[in-house]
Amino acid sequence: MIKLFLKTLPKWLTISVVISFFFLIFKITYLNRLPAAWGQAYELGVVLEAFITSFIASYIFYLAVVHYKEVKESYNFYPYAIRWSKGVVNTCKVEISHFSTSSGTKFEFETLTEEQLAKAFSSINPHQNNAPIMYPSASGYICGDWIDYLKSNLDSNLNKISKITESKMQITPEWMRLLTEIENCNFVIFVQGIQKTNISGYIPGSPFQTNGDLYYDFYEKCLALNQFIEKLESKYFVNEM
Repeated sequence: MIKLFLKTLPKWLTISVVISFFFLIFKITYLNRLPAAWGQAYELGVVLEAFITSFIASYIFYLAVVHYKEVKESYNFYPYAIRWSKGVVNTCKVEISHFSTSSGTKFEFETLTEEQLAKAFSSINPHQNNAPIMYPSASGYICGDWIDYLKSNLDSNLNKISKITESKMQITPEWMRLLTEIENCNFVIFVQGIQKTNISGYIPGSPFQTNGDLYYDFYEKCLALNQFIEKLESKYFVNEM
């Protein structure tokens, strides 16, 4: 938690306090020994010294009471936020694995290219009921189509993201940006639009576009989130998680 405590210190306020502290030391050890340059110089120095001392004391109080509390709450919340963020990434990993298996095109999450995805998508009919999602029916369980599959995964992902972004706990600005970019990317907007139309049968349009640009953009954002979480864990939680 010490690393997180130091990393999240307010930068310019901390710099101001450090400068003020060294100036106070300089004033006490050197300036106070010099004769007053004008009549009220001594009184002004006393007021300035009191102001700087009060400023430093206020900063120490802020660190001990306010900042420590915020960091402790964030530190306790981070493992949950990391788990939910990993859940979003893992869903993308599983989808890509299913795309690879169903299309017969071999690729991996960490090294996927847009050309590989386009080749896979050209072999998948998004409206065919052979996706890895099952629904109960009168005759047993039946497979849903790929739209059902993506919609179900998206609902789960957005729920995980909202648990983090709508929480009162603070996460880093970069972390928030990565989650927000996923939440607002064109692929998510497209699949949400399909949900809102509620059209039965054939659904016009498809997230499986010929060049796969919608999903690939989503994938790149999940990859960036995955890399961020790995760095976060290694930097702050290597001994805890």
